[in-house]
Amino acid sequence: MELIQGARNREEQEKMRKTIDEYAVVWPSEDTCNQAMELLAKYHLSSGIGIIDALIGQLALDVGLPLHTCNKKHYEDVPRLDVVEPYQKNAH
Repeated sequence: MELIQGARNREEQEKMRKTIDEYAVVWPSEDTCNQAMELLAKYHLSSGIGIIDALIGQLALDVGLPLHTCNKKHYEDVPRLDVVEPYQKNAH
């Protein structure tokens, strides 16, 4: 959903939609949501992690996969989370 939200226009949105349609979607369970709440309460003030990022981070932990993101700072304090920066964002 964040990838769709990041689209700047209809063309980018459709391109992203086609790209993500090739992947399986894993939805958070009630337990994942409860654990994400704990992450949010523990790390929001120190790292700036938000609601959606807490859900995404906890889901990555639950399924045992690395999290690929350019927002590494939000996840720095989350224990056991393997964070991969897929590319460097341009500074301009």
